[in-house]
Amino acid sequence: MQFNYTTSILKERKFIIAWNALKAVILISCLAVILLRVRQDHVKLYDLVANISKLPLYGWAGIVLISMLAPINWLLEALKWKFLTRHIEKLSIRDAFRSVVIGLSFGFATPRALGDYIGRTLVFRHDNKLKIILPVFVSRMAQLIPTLMFGMVGMSFLINVNTDADVLQWRVSGLFAALILIFAGIAFLTKNNRIVRKFKRFENFAGRLLLQISRYSPADLIRVSGYSVLRYIVFSGQFMIALWIFGLHAELLLLFAGVTWILLAKSIMPSFNFLSDLGIREVSAIVFFGAYNYPVLPVLSASLLIWVINILLPALSGVVLAGKTKI
Repeated sequence: MQFNYTTSILKERKFIIAWNALKAVILISCLAVILLRVRQDHVKLYDLVANISKLPLYGWAGIVLISMLAPINWLLEALKWKFLTRHIEKLSIRDAFRSVVIGLSFGFATPRALGDYIGRTLVFRHDNKLKIILPVFVSRMAQLIPTLMFGMVGMSFLINVNTDADVLQWRVSGLFAALILIFAGIAFLTKNNRIVRKFKRFENFAGRLLLQISRYSPADLIRVSGYSVLRYIVFSGQFMIALWIFGLHAELLLLFAGVTWILLAKSIMPSFNFLSDLGIREVSAIVFFGAYNYPVLPVLSASLLIWVINILLPALSGVVLAGKTKI
C-alpha cells in the first residue's frame, strides 16, 4: 500500500515538472517570436511609446471608450459569479466584484487557476470556501465555450487566408448554429435525469462532474452562458477598437476574426500566470495579422494597451481590495 502511494506521488511530481517545462518552452518560444518579428520590422521600445503619443483625437477617444468598457467587462463576470454562488452564500454585487478582482490579482502572480480560486474565496465565510470550487469551474467552462466557438472563426481566416468572403460568411453562420446546439445539448443533459443516473454508475471524473453541474438548471446554465457571451463581445470590441486606433484599418470581419483567434490561443495555450499570458497574446496577434501582411507595431501597441487596461490596472486594484478584506 505504501509502495503504491509513493509511486503515485512520484508520477504526480513528474507530471508537474513536465507541465511546467512545457509552459517554460512556450514562454521562451513566444518571447523569441516577438523579438524576431520586432527586429524584422525594425521596431524599438521607443516606437511603442511614440505610437501612443502620436495618436489623433479619435485615438484618444478610443482609449477613453476602451477604459469605460473595462469595468463593464468585469461587472459582467461579477454578475455571473454572484449568480453561480447564490446557493452557497448571498453576495452583493459589490462583494462579487471584489471577489472577482481579488481573484484576478492573485492569478497575476501565481498559477492562474489556483490564484484565481484563492483570491475569490477571501470574501466568503470560512465554512464556504471549499464549496466554491464548482462555481469557479462552471464559470471558466462557460467562458471557454464562446471562446472556442468564436475562435473557430479566427482559425478559419488563418488557415484560409485567400478564401472567398462568401464562403467565410457561411462558416461563421455555421459556427453560430453550432454554438446554439452546444447550449441546447448542455441543457438537455442536465435536465435528463436518466442520462445523469447512467453517468452516476461510472466512477470517473466526467460522470461526477456532470452530476455536480446538474445542480444548476438549464435556465441557470443559459443565463451564465449569456453573461459569458456578453463579456466576450465586450472584450472583443475593446480589442478591435484598440487595433483600429493604432492604424490597423482592416475590414471589420477580419478584425473580429483576429481577436477571436487571439482569445482562442490565449485560452488553450498553457501559461504560468496572467503575466506570461501576455506573451501568448502578442504572438497569436502577430501570427494572425502577419499572415495578412499587416505591420507588427499597431498589433503590439493594441495588445499591450488592452493588457494594461483590462488586466494590469484591475489586478492592482485587486491588491488594494485584498488588503482591506478581513480573512
